[in-house]
Amino acid sequence: MEAMMDVAKWWFLGRMFLMALMGVGLVPSPAAAASSVASGGVAWLGTHLQPDGSPPSAIAPPLQTGHEVFRVHTLLGTAPPSATLQYLAADPYSNVESLARKIEVAVSLGDDPSPLTTQLLAIQTPSGGFGELPGYHPTPLDTALALAALTQAGTPLNQTTGSAVTFLIKQQNPDGSWGRDLRAPALYLTALTLKSLVPYRSKVSGAAPALTAAQGYLMAQQQSDGLWGDTFESALVLDALIHALTPDLTSLDGAMAALAARQGVDGSWGGDGYDTALAQQAQVLADTPPLNPGLAGIRGTVVDAATGLPLQGVTVSLAGATTTTVTTGGDGSVDVRNLVPGSYNIAFSMTGYQQVLASFPVGVGRVVDTGFVPLVPDFGTGAGGGTATTGTILGTVIDGATGLPLKNARVALVGGLTVAITDAYGRFIVAGIVPGNAMLEVQAVGYLAGTSSASISAGSSSNISVALYSDAVPVAAVYGTVVDATSGAPIVGASVTISGAALFSTTTNANGYYYAEGMVPGSTTVMIDAAGYDPVAFSTPFQDGLVIEFSPKLYTANTSPPEANTATLTGVVLDASTLAPMAGVQVM
Repeated sequence: MEAMMDVAKWWFLGRMFLMALMGVGLVPSPAAAASSVASGGVAWLGTHLQPDGSPPSAIAPPLQTGHEVFRVHTLLGTAPPSATLQYLAADPYSNVESLARKIEVAVSLGDDPSPLTTQLLAIQTPSGGFGELPGYHPTPLDTALALAALTQAGTPLNQTTGSAVTFLIKQQNPDGSWGRDLRAPALYLTALTLKSLVPYRSKVSGAAPALTAAQGYLMAQQQSDGLWGDTFESALVLDALIHALTPDLTSLDGAMAALAARQGVDGSWGGDGYDTALAQQAQVLADTPPLNPGLAGIRGTVVDAATGLPLQGVTVSLAGATTTTVTTGGDGSVDVRNLVPGSYNIAFSMTGYQQVLASFPVGVGRVVDTGFVPLVPDFGTGAGGGTATTGTILGTVIDGATGLPLKNARVALVGGLTVAITDAYGRFIVAGIVPGNAMLEVQAVGYLAGTSSASISAGSSSNISVALYSDAVPVAAVYGTVVDATSGAPIVGASVTISGAALFSTTTNANGYYYAEGMVPGSTTVMIDAAGYDPVAFSTPFQDGLVIEFSPKLYTANTSPPEANTATLTGVVLDASTLAPMAGVQVM
């Protein structure tokens, strides 16, 4: 049996990659992670790269190891080696793992991941799970990889992601683990799945208790030395637990110390590239843990608009639900975490430069990245420069649903001739604006046009953020699987009739699955009927974007018990900021 487990572990490593995909905007700033760089792991990786861009490893294949090197640099905010990027770009495979890896790289580099997410979504099965390739049986491993990639790509909670979360919850074992065969040992799979579900803790019913059970399982597997066996196993588990337990990581202090104790004098962990890359990632995350899912953050880098060089000592004042003042570090960066979600006014000030004012809405669990904030030299106070007569607007255009930057958006000054195009980070600058109230109109392909205004003063700069929303109307849908109540076998060809503000119908496929979308807002009834069975119906008020699963069990004609196809709703209502239980909340 032990030999079989060793074989399984090697098979699993051949297609596993450590996922830090959860959480767009959870990447630490370079300054915050500086202590991890000094530990020597990154330096060792950089001096041991092979021609394919990966360091040597006796544990994982080169493509896998190279990807982990890329992830170390992404977490640190530093440029990955060009050889590593070229090697990852040449990946010829199109299974779930490879597509998920390519999506992560695309998002990290600011490229459009939508062609890759389209390929990935084509692999999803009617159950909501993903198999390794199209037509393959869905597995928790592939589903966790796919869900994490879709989350990082900014896919909102919809039928696709919601059904994937539900699939994973249903696959969890009673002891809190995932993994039912030798292909994916439970420790690995539980860590990966736990991490993929963290962003949905308060969004999908059943996710919170599933996460709690998984955390308990992983902590119960901790060995006497404080770790979980091999270095890469321990790093993988620590990565998942850091995401799940933030902000209180005190329970992991012993494990982190034990992991650090395994580091060699040369900076590596056992001279292995895979071990070193994973251990370094865990250290970086522990130094700057991910954002508390109930709070928010703002980060950015301030530079000189004329030279592009970072500015140290810029005063950054935030006023809103939280009030605080910080200064930029030597690299011009600022990173403020654990803010109460809400709207913030921000002022960037430094002697000899025009003050930049900005306003940002910061949502729950989001880190707003202002990108590069250029300060314009104040020539009105400098020798040889005349008094400024115009002002400047600096800004960023983002996708309102995902928070991701929009490149190639058109920004036009209403009533003027000035037009700017956003760069790969969604940034733009409109200069030479006459003092007064200025109105900007922003347009991007596939989005509704947006506007924003700013009060312009001579010699000053204003910073704004414009959110655009898709011009597609959110789709309401209902889906499910219809089975025989006695045998559990799928019922093929059952009639599904939707009536209400609109009337249409469909039938179940060979797996008993059906999907219908486009319900008009209002009271809607879904009736499911099959020859030889009692019909089942339910009614609910639909609204745009609402997706409901209805998977009834049909009984043969005239045999349905009174309680058939009824349900009990249970759950815990939590405060979004503190995660504390709330009493007296009305549930409708």
